[in-house]
Amino acid sequence: MANIILVTKGTYGDVVPFLVLGRALRHRGNHVTLISHCHYRDAVLLENLDFDSWDDERQYWDFIRDGPLLDTPRGMREFASKHIVPQFAREFHVIRSHCHQRETIIVARHMADLAARAVAELSDIPLATVYTAVAQVECLPLLNQLYEKVLGDTINACRGRVGLPKIDNWELWTRGSACSLGCWPSWFAETGRAWPEKFANLGFLDSAKIEHGPLPSVVTELLNDVRGVILISGGTAVSELSRKFYQVSMEGCSSAQFNALLVCRHEDLVPQKLLPGTVYFKHLPFASLMPRVAAVVHHGGTSILVRALMAGIPQIALPFGGDRPSTSRRLEQLGVCLRLATSEWSPEAVANGIRKVLDSPSISEACARMRARANTANQLSEGCRVVEACAASPASGPLRCDKEDNEK
Repeated sequence: MANIILVTKGTYGDVVPFLVLGRALRHRGNHVTLISHCHYRDAVLLENLDFDSWDDERQYWDFIRDGPLLDTPRGMREFASKHIVPQFAREFHVIRSHCHQRETIIVARHMADLAARAVAELSDIPLATVYTAVAQVECLPLLNQLYEKVLGDTINACRGRVGLPKIDNWELWTRGSACSLGCWPSWFAETGRAWPEKFANLGFLDSAKIEHGPLPSVVTELLNDVRGVILISGGTAVSELSRKFYQVSMEGCSSAQFNALLVCRHEDLVPQKLLPGTVYFKHLPFASLMPRVAAVVHHGGTSILVRALMAGIPQIALPFGGDRPSTSRRLEQLGVCLRLATSEWSPEAVANGIRKVLDSPSISEACARMRARANTANQLSEGCRVVEACAASPASGPLRCDKEDNEK
């Protein structure tokens, strides 16, 4: 039995894959601890995983609301000064406190793993890196440049606090994992030549347990509409574009003469005046809801698009921020989604998109085809075996990423 420590940060879509992976690893007899924001405690405990955290609710919401800073180099530096440096020591000690058993492995989300990597180095235990979107692994060369030119001094300062050497070779550092895991099936993206070695696909991951539940009576009544209802959701993400996303999506549904369920955890992003036929909820159980809606308008977030794929529901994507535009393009290429770039956002474009995805036989056929392919439980099992094999492998010594060592 391995001691597996899962580490992740970010929005709900950054946590769901770890809930699913953790559940699968626990069912295989491993001891699993998930370390993340305190906000996700109940979801983790619902999956019967051990939980630990390094922050409080205020710190979590500040982290989420500053997420758009990560979209620019200057913003990255500001984000690091506000959320990475101040929390590094606490994260480091929390993670390290769970590393005192044999056959321990840390499984950490890409770009949320600074403290996790430091613990792995100092404790001489393997590290597995999880990529939640294809764009993350495809952009590794660009990320290495950002580390070198923008964040390198910050990262090295944090490492110095715990006695680790300065990094001069960023490519070696980002590739210094025992294995890498992608949260998508192998058919969703062809493995690139520049991808990390020992790469395994986990398939699409969704947490049905925490996304199932009874629907409010007003929702079930709305779902009785013979034309169908459109779901609008921008996930837990926050951006300068979020308000526009919800406004044009709502107006587009109204223009297309469809009722809409607008789901948003951030009440300040919701249009102040809801149009007739639009009902707002802070939260709804998407696993129960998704199979009953006609289509979904979303921001390109992985969690909601995976849920729509598994339900065979057509999608309209208005992607903004991070890896979402790239993921949405892949959906469009699969034939299940109509994508609108930010320059194309308007109520008319959304209305036309709704009509197109609902009236197109090819999109309907593609949705049914992808629904049949979305179950990738066999790849999750293989991914679990990869993690367990890395945990059982003999330690190879701490990774050294300083220039002098690399020249030897």
